[in-house]
Amino acid sequence: MDISVAIVHYKTKELLAECLKSIFDKTSAINFEIIVVDNKSQDGTIEMLKESFPQVKLICNYKNLGFSKAVNQAFKLSQGDYFFILNPDTEIVNNAIFELFNFMKVHPEVAVAGPRLIFPDGKVQMSCRRFMTLSVAILDVFPINAYFSGNIFLKRFNYGYWKHEYIRGVDWVTGAAFMTRRDLYQKINMFDERFFIYAEDMDYCLKARKAGYKVFFMPEAVVMHYHAKGGTQFTYSRKVDYYQSLYLYIKKNLNSFKAIIFRISVVVWAFIYLIIRLIETPFLTREKESVIKHLQIPLRLLMWKGHEA
Repeated sequence: MDISVAIVHYKTKELLAECLKSIFDKTSAINFEIIVVDNKSQDGTIEMLKESFPQVKLICNYKNLGFSKAVNQAFKLSQGDYFFILNPDTEIVNNAIFELFNFMKVHPEVAVAGPRLIFPDGKVQMSCRRFMTLSVAILDVFPINAYFSGNIFLKRFNYGYWKHEYIRGVDWVTGAAFMTRRDLYQKINMFDERFFIYAEDMDYCLKARKAGYKVFFMPEAVVMHYHAKGGTQFTYSRKVDYYQSLYLYIKKNLNSFKAIIFRISVVVWAFIYLIIRLIETPFLTREKESVIKHLQIPLRLLMWKGHEA
């Protein structure tokens, strides 16, 4: 088996069906298998897969175990020499899986190769980045990056100074779509399952780089990504999940002091955010239940309550 495609799914049945169809329609010249790990979606996905895609291997979890654990589950069932992680909110545009496979076969020094991701309108989606620093993480918290997307820190972090049109070595590529080697995935202990969701891809690429391998962006392989619709869509706990993962990454790969500074910045922003929401509340023409939901993000940030809440 050349390639094992691992898809972690959570409540996006229609997108998953289109994703699978695109893989079968667009992929040629290689032998591949597909493994779907369903994190207890309960949306008819299991029935859809059994009826429309019986050749797909399926793992059904009793609860949402998160992204990292589910990917590792798929890996343990896989047989391919290469392991391709793919979000369910994607569609293969060209023979992208073969392009990544062929590139990695020619370049044994490459641990991870990521395709060019595009939005549905065809615009390039930033999918490769430099490793996270404390300054970029804090700017993201407050959220300077959201309102001033042209700031030099974010541009540097996202490789925003070059057009994503040629092959380039990068620090890491997003886990929405990336290929790695089976033997390496085992060697560096797979995805760190302490990351429920987010930052596990950055952490894995850092481990690969430390092991002496390279990470590459491969624009010849093209994948369309709806973004934030593949089980990571917005919920009130997801913001906390994201910051918890950044905190873990900083503590693990930078140092504990920087992790504490980051956690303090999250608390400060949560207080500011809560005050803003409380000031807005009397002017909202919403029902009581809606107002309570309006306060969920800052309250959850203060209580540090993510997916396990």
